[in-house]
Amino acid sequence: MSIASFVCSIVGLLGTLYSALKIILLNDTPMLLLFGGVNTAYNSVFMLILCMILSFLSIIFGFAGRKKEKKYKKFAVTGIILGFIGSFPIILFMIVTIAVLMRNAFAKSGNQTTVPENDAYIGTRPTYSYFSTLPVIRANTKDTPSYSVIVELVLGYDLNDATAATELTSRLVELQDFIHNYFSNKYNADLQPDKEEILKNDLMEKMNDLLNTAKIRAIYFRQLSTVEM
Repeated sequence: MSIASFVCSIVGLLGTLYSALKIILLNDTPMLLLFGGVNTAYNSVFMLILCMILSFLSIIFGFAGRKKEKKYKKFAVTGIILGFIGSFPIILFMIVTIAVLMRNAFAKSGNQTTVPENDAYIGTRPTYSYFSTLPVIRANTKDTPSYSVIVELVLGYDLNDATAATELTSRLVELQDFIHNYFSNKYNADLQPDKEEILKNDLMEKMNDLLNTAKIRAIYFRQLSTVEM
């Protein structure tokens, strides 16, 4: 055991010195992140772990051999001393490496920005010009018995788009007739509050197909109600 302790201590110490030189000369370990290094060499880490095991074995064998093999006591004592010398820098390396990795992890999490899910972070809401000349329109649904529909719309278009304003004004009667026919082909179930967004998008798409150059960007209901007849 004393000889084994001595051999383990020599191999462990030489391995530790080799790894330490590699760390210093090649800058390939997480410990050097403290000084600006950026790479991680897993082979150096593996070598240090192996050397630590050999150093611990030399200490264990040394204490066991010192009592049982007095003839080789000097080898046992040497193995114990070299084992402690070899294990100390490895333990120090591991402590510093863990500290660096934890520091980097905390720094990384601290730099992350959580964006709240609210309108302020979705983007600036666009500003429109509004066409509010459309009169209140009345129609009857396709239900049996039918429902009377009362609807009043405001159309939003690109801000200061004079061409759109001109076209909407010149085609006011046509738009009024289109909206009347549109709602006459709906059922009461299609006109409930939970369907309003679907209704707006569908109506906007069809009205844009009808127009030449003007583009409706938003539709607002001043009034949308149904009454059973």
